[in-house]
Amino acid sequence: MKVLSVLEDAELIIADLEVNLGDETHSSPTLVRSLSGQHHPAEHA
Repeated sequence: MKVLSVLEDAELIIADLEVNLGDETHSSPTLVRSLSGQHHPAEHA
């Protein structure tokens, strides 16, 4: 693996995300990346 560039305006945060699964609601701490005001789970970066 080779690092091509470092995103200086990116930030990693831990967010408590909530998801609805049918008629149940679940939440858990999740590693999230924040870039240009948008938030995405880090595993989908």
